Amino acid sequence: MTTVNDALERLRKERDSEPIPWKPVDPGDELGGRVVDIADVPIKRDSDVLVPAVTVLAEDGERYIYRLTQTIARREFTDQHVQVGDVVLFTYEGDTVPVPGRNAAKIIRVHVYRGEPDPDTEQQYWDSQSDPGDEDAPPPDDDPMF
Repeated sequence: MTTVNDALERLRKERDSEPIPWKPVDPGDELGGRVVDIADVPIKRDSDVLVPAVTVLAEDGERYIYRLTQTIARREFTDQHVQVGDVVLFTYEGDTVPVPGRNAAKIIRVHVYRGEPDPDTEQQYWDSQSDPGDEDAPPPDDDPMF
C-alpha cells in the first residue's frame, strides 16, 4: 500500500522532472538536442487551436520544452517532419519589422539531423556535401517553378 509520504515523494519527482520552458530573449539564443517528445497543445489558454510542443533533451542533460507559437518556426518544424529521436536546433535570429496593427514576429529557425548520429557516417555525410562555390559541384536540380 502506498503511503501519503510515498505519493508526495512521487509527485515531487514528477514535478521536478517537468521540462524547462524555452523562451529565447536575445538573437543567437538557441536550443538544441535530441527530440524526446512532441505533443499538440493549445496555442493559448482556452483555445481550440493546437500547436506542437517539442521536448528536447539538451547536451547539459536538462529537458526543455518549446511551444511553437511562432508561425515561422512552426512552419519550418512541420515542413521538415521532425520526429522523436531527431536532433534539432532552434535558433532565434531576432524579430521582424512590425507593421501597423501587428506585433513583430520572432524569427526562429529550425535545423534537424535525422536519426542516430554516427560519427563515421556523419563525417562521410558532411564530406559528401559540395561547397556552393565548388566548381566541381553538380548542377542544381531543374525546378519547373523557376
